[in-house]
Amino acid sequence: YETLPNGDQITYVSSPHFVCADGIQIWADTAVAYAPQGLSHLMGAVRYVDATRELRADEARYFSNQGRLQAQGHMSIRDGERSSIENGDLVYLRRTAFRDEETITVIGAVNESRPRAVLAPPSPDSTAGSVPPPAPYTVVGDRIFLRGTSYFTAGGKVEIIRDALFAFADSVEYDESLGNLLLDGSARVEGDAYD
Repeated sequence: YETLPNGDQITYVSSPHFVCADGIQIWADTAVAYAPQGLSHLMGAVRYVDATRELRADEARYFSNQGRLQAQGHMSIRDGERSSIENGDLVYLRRTAFRDEETITVIGAVNESRPRAVLAPPSPDSTAGSVPPPAPYTVVGDRIFLRGTSYFTAGGKVEIIRDALFAFADSVEYDESLGNLLLDGSARVEGDAYD
């Protein structure tokens, strides 16, 4: 570690494995922790795991006081078995005492493919367990934003695939609570029997 003239400490760690009080675990090849700012800069083979998801990236910055994680470089995030996002630069704001819902924002990164999300709607309640889960949406766009588990927007020449449905628009908004999928600007929907 290093102590700065003002008394603040910077800690350098090789092959860290952080275990936080709330169950979050973080691994990387190297980390630099700035204690006063609550900032950990993680470099190389970054892996972040919490109760519901796992993120991997080449580099990340975690602001523990803000519940904010920024990740870039070969970024992928998986939420359970059916939802994921890959490509681009990510900002993840965790649900905290001062934030009611988590949000994820992913924007396209230079020299990478556009962000691609596979978003699985929640399965319907079934006591028999014989109802198959609904088909996921595959969304590709220049930027993707998710709030909680039932709302997303995407912008920048958006493409959506779900079963035999193909949709295209300049921007898209999906709100499960309203049952709406809004396509805006150069909107087009293709199916087996229609265009």
